[in-house]
Amino acid sequence: FGLGAALAPEIVRALLLRGIGALDAWLYVGSALLLTCVGLLLLAVSGPVLRVPDAPEEDADKDTAASKSRFVFMTGAFLFVYVGIEVSFGGYIDVFSVRWLDESKVQGATLTSIYWGALCVGRA
Repeated sequence: FGLGAALAPEIVRALLLRGIGALDAWLYVGSALLLTCVGLLLLAVSGPVLRVPDAPEEDADKDTAASKSRFVFMTGAFLFVYVGIEVSFGGYIDVFSVRWLDESKVQGATLTSIYWGALCVGRA
């Protein structure tokens, strides 16, 4: 995800420098990503089916199951909020730089690419 998010704004930036409109540039990138995702999905679906052997059932303590369930729910809620903030900021940084910092669309795309690239490197 991070690599595509870092490269897509750079591709849009290159298209903007060639005189293609911002909406058309994003449509080109989105179409290419859609075709890539469909191709990868077809590869995943057409592959061999792996069977996982059934694990023997164990009697679990209800308190342990409840605490695990609570932990899983809280972890899921945290990740939901965290990723929502991360993606919202990544999507808004372009508009913010153009509208409020009076930067060009090319510079906004570059800033977006730097954001996603830094996030990718930070996670590595």
